[in-house]
Amino acid sequence: MIRLLLTLVVAVNMIAFAQSTSSSAGKIVSGVVLDSATTSALPFANITLHSKSDSSFVTGSSTDIEGEFELNNIAEGDYYLKISFVGYNTKYIPNLRISKASQKLDLGKITLSKVTYELDAAEVVGEKVSEELHLDKKVINVSQNLNAQGGNALDVLQNQPSVRVDPDGTVYLRGSSNFTVYVNGKPYPLQGSDALKQISASTIENIELITNPSSKYDAEGSAGIININLKAQKDYSMSGILNLNSGTGDKYNADGTVNYNHNGLSLNAGLDYRNNMFLNNQEIQRVSILRSFTQLLETKVSVRNKREQFSFRGGMDYTFNPKSSLGLTLGVGMVDIVGGLSTNVLKNQSGLSNYSVIRNKMEIPVKYVNTTLNYQYKFEPDVNDIYFEATYNYVDVPNDQLTEEFASNENYNSLTELISKVSYSNGSTRNEGRAKLNYKHKLSEGTTIETGVQTNYSFRNLSAVNKIFDKNLNDYVVDYNLTNEFDLRNNVYAGYVSFTSQIAEFNYMIGLRGEYMDRFLDQKTLSQSYTFEKMDFFPSVNVSRKIDDHQLQLSYSRRVNRPNENILNPFPFFTDPNISVAGNPKLKPEYIDAVEFNYQKMFGGVFFSAQTYYRKSKDSFTQTFSTDSTGKLNIVFNNYGNSDVYGAELSSSFSVAEIFKFDPSVNLFQTHLDGLADGKVIVKNFFNWSARLNATVTITPDTRFMLSGNYMKFVDAQSESEPFMQISASLRQEFFNKAMSLTLQARNLFKASDMKFTTTGSNFNGSAFIRPEAPVFSLIFSYNFNNFKRTQRANDNIDIPTGL
Repeated sequence: MIRLLLTLVVAVNMIAFAQSTSSSAGKIVSGVVLDSATTSALPFANITLHSKSDSSFVTGSSTDIEGEFELNNIAEGDYYLKISFVGYNTKYIPNLRISKASQKLDLGKITLSKVTYELDAAEVVGEKVSEELHLDKKVINVSQNLNAQGGNALDVLQNQPSVRVDPDGTVYLRGSSNFTVYVNGKPYPLQGSDALKQISASTIENIELITNPSSKYDAEGSAGIININLKAQKDYSMSGILNLNSGTGDKYNADGTVNYNHNGLSLNAGLDYRNNMFLNNQEIQRVSILRSFTQLLETKVSVRNKREQFSFRGGMDYTFNPKSSLGLTLGVGMVDIVGGLSTNVLKNQSGLSNYSVIRNKMEIPVKYVNTTLNYQYKFEPDVNDIYFEATYNYVDVPNDQLTEEFASNENYNSLTELISKVSYSNGSTRNEGRAKLNYKHKLSEGTTIETGVQTNYSFRNLSAVNKIFDKNLNDYVVDYNLTNEFDLRNNVYAGYVSFTSQIAEFNYMIGLRGEYMDRFLDQKTLSQSYTFEKMDFFPSVNVSRKIDDHQLQLSYSRRVNRPNENILNPFPFFTDPNISVAGNPKLKPEYIDAVEFNYQKMFGGVFFSAQTYYRKSKDSFTQTFSTDSTGKLNIVFNNYGNSDVYGAELSSSFSVAEIFKFDPSVNLFQTHLDGLADGKVIVKNFFNWSARLNATVTITPDTRFMLSGNYMKFVDAQSESEPFMQISASLRQEFFNKAMSLTLQARNLFKASDMKFTTTGSNFNGSAFIRPEAPVFSLIFSYNFNNFKRTQRANDNIDIPTGL
């Protein structure tokens, strides 16, 4: 692998050198566009060059993701430059003379100020849009979403049409539950919904949905990467923010962050405490057609889960000199989940009805630590540098569960005989980390080569003990059918190379990543081991073009979805008298080829974006449902076959009468499945869709109202839902020059979020109705001192240059 990567590096360098020696005809005008208040870059600002004599249009472009622009092939003459961006005052640079004296005219830093409006004798300042549709990612500006204030990252993403959350908390990004969660460009110790629930929305500056990452990223995650950027501060200052939140149904949250910066030293620290109760009611019906009889199972479930969490995060960045800098972060946290289920069960078979009540109690006290060390050295600033990063994560996830089943009368109000009593204890630990070393070299203006090596290691251990209460012995007896212990080693060794340049007005980046996977599952209870080793290559291509004010981008990447420890273990990791969930040690990785074609344009004051995508998956795996001879539902993970997903996500943003702002979007996608589920050949085509609308009313400069609606429907290999809706509303009032605010929020209004869906298998049909807690009201207090805000560090993220 290393030999191949070195060969690629040499070959790409030769190509880059050949390109750098050629020169384009005509002159060049360049510069960088910044926000005058924050000095942050303004991507996709419009740049047009006009003739001074008659104001005719000569050429144009837009700034890239770093705010930089370059106009090429300009003839000698006199011109003026026009710079414009939505929400900012237009700026003109007059008297530009292009002569023989110089090949390039560098205008340096150009600052734009935000537009101000007069409304009832008060000033309204322009602000960021709620979403920024970059060509390589979608950036969600959390501060603009009033309905996410006081919540967590999951609450923010639920407003996105490309994100779906199932009743069990599983999160899907464009139809796939396999994505990677980063925080400030680094892996988070928790993943999936656990990670998104842990991060307070008030500490988030923005969230990046990177659905087609380049070769510089880990290849893991079929749906891509969700990168959460937290707030920070630069320049000499002491600043901070405090948020308090109280809601109906026993929901209490508080978080605070403080930053200090002086003479190259940046320190930050934050605390977060959340104590929330979550309720929902479920009605489930399943008809199983067994060998000699038909069984009807009806259950009514009352769910009551309390989630209490505490986390601390701290960081230090120090710039020794213009060439070298060092960074260190530390995070610790505890999450205590105490849950309870009360289930009323009717089991009817052969004309006989049996009634029972199941009580399930569980506690999951999670503890985690994550730390990162990074160092950057610039051999020649803005030309070449080397970057090293080491990350370590430790997660302890114990799980204690007690399940009791009692015989009952038909009204479920008289419990008689104890039918069963089961105690399940599961201890799980994870030790994970990564180390990477990257080198970047700017060969010429617009031409860059990057290469790097990386090692990811993961060691996980699980020890589960299942005990059944014996009424004769009046004591618990170990159930060896469920008691087990296993270790999992899952290491990945990787290297990558990428090359960025321009040709014939097209900007492009090509890359190749090689990953060697070393997986070893030691199932100690069965005295069996499972080994999987494989070398894979993951190419990526990104091409972009600006045609007048039309922005186009085409990208391709190959990715992989590797199964985790839970779905590899053949022993059940969840069970009660009517359901069992188990893994499969023979699961193979899923491989995904993804293509995206994106388009965006401003039509006057209306922003429009179309993101189209196609994802082809091989050896896809998911949970499959079946019932055994007793009618018990068994859920097992299997590689069911291949799938094709193609769709489009359409978004827009526009204002009406300066005080009304609308952000509509829709996600439409078609899925084709070809494989096996529950031993049955599945060839299925189904259509999924979701739609979202945020409407914001600026009543006064300090008073805003937002109404959000998210309408969706989902279908998969064995399940289908009826359309359902999530409706939220918020009213925010700001005080003391926006230093303090109060927000009144309502979620799950009008009981529109009730879910109904059906599930089918080879010998059963089921239906379910789920009603979440509704409505939920919250009051959020926020205090910001010394203008707390985030300014992103240079290495927080890896961006794909679009050159637009």
